[in-house]
Amino acid sequence: MFNLKLTSLLKTFSVEEFSEFEKFVKSPVHNIGRNYSRFAAELKKNHPDFNNSNFTKEKLWGKLYAGKKYNDKLMNNIIYRTTRMAEEYLSWLTFRKNKFENKKLYIRELMQRKLYKLVRTELAEMQNMFDKEWDLSEDMVDYKLEYSILNVQFCYQLNKQNEAMPFILDQSRYLVYHFLIRAACFLHDIKVNKNIYNLDLSDSIALNFFKQVNIEELLENLDKSKDEPVVRDFIKIILLWIGCNIHETDENYYDKFKVLMYESISKFNHSTKYTLYQAFEAIVWFRMISVDREKYRKEFFDVYKHRIENGVFSYEPNQSMRTMLYRMIVVTGLAVKEYNWVKNFIEDYTNYLPEEHRNNMNCFAMALLSFEMNDFEKALEFVGKVNFELFVFKYDIKLLMLKIFYEKNCYEEALSLIDSFKHFLSGNKTVSEYYRNNYMLFLKYYKELLNMKIQNSTEDSELLKNKINSEKNLISKTWLLEKITFTA
Repeated sequence: MFNLKLTSLLKTFSVEEFSEFEKFVKSPVHNIGRNYSRFAAELKKNHPDFNNSNFTKEKLWGKLYAGKKYNDKLMNNIIYRTTRMAEEYLSWLTFRKNKFENKKLYIRELMQRKLYKLVRTELAEMQNMFDKEWDLSEDMVDYKLEYSILNVQFCYQLNKQNEAMPFILDQSRYLVYHFLIRAACFLHDIKVNKNIYNLDLSDSIALNFFKQVNIEELLENLDKSKDEPVVRDFIKIILLWIGCNIHETDENYYDKFKVLMYESISKFNHSTKYTLYQAFEAIVWFRMISVDREKYRKEFFDVYKHRIENGVFSYEPNQSMRTMLYRMIVVTGLAVKEYNWVKNFIEDYTNYLPEEHRNNMNCFAMALLSFEMNDFEKALEFVGKVNFELFVFKYDIKLLMLKIFYEKNCYEEALSLIDSFKHFLSGNKTVSEYYRNNYMLFLKYYKELLNMKIQNSTEDSELLKNKINSEKNLISKTWLLEKITFTA
């Protein structure tokens, strides 16, 4: 067996795609010189796993050239050429799927060849495609921009600048819309990475630029535009998304975004819905960090519940759910004590995860749920089955184990885990300041609470309760307060 770029590509091919690829390889347009169809047929026999012990270059050579001495140079050349054809097939497949991109490139080619009558026909056909298949999305805004640019270029080539005027206005409008959409996405990525990975934003030109932009004025101007209401609402959501990222504590932007989001979400295609739900979750999360954790936790859950009810848990309808999204839904649902909802979610949606993550994520979720249901032995049993590589889950597991040790009176284990957790937080440079400070704060109060339990003392319980209550963004604040009340 050999591990190659070629097999990595072919593993992703469906049965139908591989059959089509065979035809692609047989075509003299793509198959220059040597015929590689027999090699493709041998590869197909090992598709999709390519892990047969007989799948080696030497064995494949024997299938292609029985009785001839193995030639590694020639074999590598066959693999190289077939790899190039697999890449060309995927490019062709992508091109075929995207009819707007296909049409745009075809019109450009016609203009270069000065086939103006055909250009006019194809531009009209492109407009007809918009009329029939318009759905509000980032891609469609880009296509409308490209369509306007094509029309301007066409008018200039015909020396009919006066006919270009409406398209000049359209291209400038869609260019601004394109910029705002991409800027909103980039700002989202910047803010998320700042909070998770301690990204330095001191010289972020994007943040500094938008701090100078009068978003309220832009929103007012949109109301005066000639765009259809659904287009105006889409761009308003984008502007409010930007406003929420720039002005994290401004409730005005958040309230307007929330209302318009829920009113308009059904008008968008699936991928746009996914992007906007991701934006909404991040906006609420930022407010949990900068404003009030407990106040926005229920809002956080409501967003997750809304997107699950609408079936928007992946970028494309048939894709798997991300493990991070699954984790956040479970953790947030339990934090607001929606136990039955979370139990049903685990049962109904674990199978939507990638197959290789289902067992681990199910054990992780059931450990958290079991703990919340006060079945600490079951929770510890599930924890023992979890094997996570994703960095952020290490916080969850350590936090859960500390709580289990507290409930089971495993004091030595709890004190040992406190020390190792502190070492992990202070010694890992990739831990963001937000995570480090918040988990260190939790460990501080947890240890005070644990010592009170060890010493069977309630003398300082009221003081500790007041200190915890004064913290806005303390992790597991509700749990800590419940334990103090129970201890007292």
